Amino acid sequence: MVGQKTFGCFEITHKMILKQHIVLYPVFTKGLCSRWTHFQRTVLDISELFKPLETIIRNQLIAALIGQEVIDAERQFLVLFLRHGGLGLTNYQETAKTEYNYSTQITAKLTDKIYNQKPNLS
Repeated sequence: MVGQKTFGCFEITHKMILKQHIVLYPVFTKGLCSRWTHFQRTVLDISELFKPLETIIRNQLIAALIGQEVIDAERQFLVLFLRHGGLGLTNYQETAKTEYNYSTQITAKLTDKIYNQKPNLS
């Protein structure tokens, strides 16, 4: 299953660098997040598969970064981009449907041309 392998990767990484908080954040935001965003953009109805990831982010990553678990209101604040005062820690369960819809809208014309084998792809 896609989710188990990916989430397992995060748990291993988290355990390896738990004591190195300065490394934990960029590894998560620049490395692992792109995998999950790719899944969101290419697989329909994947929201529920991200529930275990949100639990890990909330209970392990955020707890390691700020030294305590967070309540829902704080979690919503941490989703904001850095320039808006947050940490950019996406809630993938909430964004899966939107990411998929954006992806299908942006690629709809090209997908149609490929599907119908039209020679001019521009």
